[in-house]
This record gives sequence, C-alpha cells and structure tokens, in this order.
Amino acid sequence: MEEGFDIALRVGSLPDSNLAMHAITILTNGLYASEDYLNRRSAISEPNDLKEHAILAFARSLDPIAIEMSKGHIHQSLTLTPRLAVNEAEPLLAAARSSLGIAFIPSFIGEEEIAAGRLLELLPGWQTPSVELIALTPSFKGEVPAVKEYLAVAKEALAHR
Repeated sequence: MEEGFDIALRVGSLPDSNLAMHAITILTNGLYASEDYLNRRSAISEPNDLKEHAILAFARSLDPIAIEMSKGHIHQSLTLTPRLAVNEAEPLLAAARSSLGIAFIPSFIGEEEIAAGRLLELLPGWQTPSVELIALTPSFKGEVPAVKEYLAVAKEALAHR
C-alpha cells in the first residue's frame, strides 16, 4: 500500500507491514438474507443447511472458505464456496437485499438492516469467530492531531457495537 493516505480501515491484522496498526474494536459477524430469498429456498435450521444456499462473503476470491460456528457447547466446522466475494460492505448488502443469497456481515451492519426491514437474521444464537477492526496509518501520521482525533472518535463510536 502506498503511503498517499491518512487512514485505512481493515478487518484483521496486516502481516509484515511498515504501517502503524491501531486497534479500533472487535467485530462479531452474523448471517443475513432477504425475506424473498428465504421464501424461495430451503429452510435453514442449522449451520450445515448453509451448504445448500448461495453465500455472499467478505473474501478475496471465490475459493472455499472455512467457517467455524458455535452455539453454547455445540461447534460446527463448515467449508462453503461463496457465490459472491467482495471486500466492501455496500456491494455485499446490495446483493443480499436483491435476494442473491446469504450475507456474512458484521452484526452491527446486520442490525441496521433488520431495523430498516431489509434483511432478516439467520441462525440466531449461532456465532462465528470475532475479528479485529484495525486502522492503518503511515507510521508518522499516527501523531497528526486530526488522525489521532479520528482514531479516538472511531474507537468510541464502535465501542458498543
């Protein structure tokens, strides 16, 4: 990544980087789909049912992804092949809203979609591993007042999500 930026947000750490990493929050993920999609497809009552559905994922490729899910003392490991893989929330949400499949998205985004009546939560009570949201800055920019203020505001705004 070139250093022609002030701040970049990333899910997960960045190995072998000369960029400064600032922890923002821990994100939980959930499964969300439109009512129309769910009405046209087979029921989902457990994680293994996801294998029969179109998966929309934050991923770099359409290669199969390993998913760990747990509910209390029950753990299930799945390998799912995404129908769509993107690295931004908006295209993923647009696909889910358009009834193209089931989206794995951060829970705070899913909660907004539920409140707006656009998506429904699937498999409530089942959890996927949490991931860390970090901010990347060129090492010298972490001390710039505007950057420090943005990092503080982002941490505060996302602290309870």
